Amino acid sequence: MEKFDVIVIGGGAGGLAAARAAKRFGCRVALVEKNQLGGECTWTGCVPTKSLMRIAQVAHEAKEFSCYGLRAQQRITWDASGVFNHIKQVIQKTAQTHTPEALRAEGIEVFFGSPRFIDRSSIALGHSALSAKRFILATGSRPAIPPIRGIDEVPYLTNRTFFEQDTLPSSVIILGGGPIGCEFAPMLSKLGVKVTLVEANQRLLNNDDPELVGLLTERFTSLGIAVHAGLKISQVAQNGEQVVLTGATATGESRTLTADKLLIAAGRKPNLEGLGLEAAGVKTTPTGVVADKYLCTSVDTIYACGDIVGPYLYSHVAWRQAEVAVRNATHSWWRTKVNYDDVLWITFADEELVRVGMLEDEARKKYGKIEVIRIPYSSIDRGRMDCATYGLGKFITKRDGTIVGASIIGPRAGELIHEIQMARVAGLKLYELARVMHAYPAYNDLLLKAAREAYRLRLEQSSWARWRHRWFGSF
Repeated sequence: MEKFDVIVIGGGAGGLAAARAAKRFGCRVALVEKNQLGGECTWTGCVPTKSLMRIAQVAHEAKEFSCYGLRAQQRITWDASGVFNHIKQVIQKTAQTHTPEALRAEGIEVFFGSPRFIDRSSIALGHSALSAKRFILATGSRPAIPPIRGIDEVPYLTNRTFFEQDTLPSSVIILGGGPIGCEFAPMLSKLGVKVTLVEANQRLLNNDDPELVGLLTERFTSLGIAVHAGLKISQVAQNGEQVVLTGATATGESRTLTADKLLIAAGRKPNLEGLGLEAAGVKTTPTGVVADKYLCTSVDTIYACGDIVGPYLYSHVAWRQAEVAVRNATHSWWRTKVNYDDVLWITFADEELVRVGMLEDEARKKYGKIEVIRIPYSSIDRGRMDCATYGLGKFITKRDGTIVGASIIGPRAGELIHEIQMARVAGLKLYELARVMHAYPAYNDLLLKAAREAYRLRLEQSSWARWRHRWFGSF
């Protein structure tokens, strides 16, 4: 039986990060993967979807040449084989960064197969067995299929099967108004697909700022997307070449929707089957592995990270959890926790929608009096130059300027949010960012305007700040 210091089970985002972190700590590491290294993010998630999203954006911008005073001589046409080949090339280039050969060159042993725990310190892998002092579970998740009558009798798509197509349908119903559904909806619409987006909750993206989600919903409507929030689907059926969904609104009004294809984006399910976790004594629930604040499972030799732990199902959270899990597993005297107050995320829904920290209602409940600063993209010069005046930045602080949350919807929001994140982590007040020189013209004018507004509010609230401003200037 071959022995290791750490065995990582799962070669997706979290597993790759865990294996490399363990190697940096000087451990003898094995990585066991059932299918392909790279996991969901490389093959069916982040990489292909963002590639198609860029293609959709280019196609959409080509239709809006007149905004820039340009006239297109030829109509942009959809070349399915060319587009899907491009996406496959991007996937392959990304996958080259974590091939078995590349990992072995880094000193990480790689095994393929379906591992099953024999006990708390060993696993069976085919006809052989491996043992380790510590294990890191990083098996990820897959699309959850809701228990709707008739759904198993209809050929549906998920993000896993979408890119197996060689063309696009003329119409699609997307079931689920979370991040995945809200990413697929605008990009397919921009590529000429008639899109219907269905969400059982009363609004899309329940974990994001309601005001900004409202703007996004209006944006979807302007793109021709039919949004049905608050619609619970009770039955799915096939009628000839079309799929038919039947459901009811919160008021009991019945609705029937039809399209060529059904794309299910209704949450995720942890990949735990076949691992033999019961033999090792690892406790699980329907949502994943039970782990403590140090990412240790019910067995002290086995840790876990990523989608099987939650509570946030994002690659960057999995990376962070992986590093913390490895550190805690290999250095019990130096244990640490993931600071979930620092979690941030991007939903690539037409324009990017980002959030870090608290929402407005959460901040009011916790702190009482707060400041909410809103800066529209239409107020910044770079937005006007790029014909990109849609969007809003919303910054939430305590009365003393401490940043407690921020949400932005608009161009480059995913990059802009990191300055706010850095300020939060460093303990800077929002108004202190006004002292930092920002290049012009750039989208970060949004942040500079917010910082200056925070400084103005500071002067109104503090006699000391007004006195200092009077004698020593603004900054």
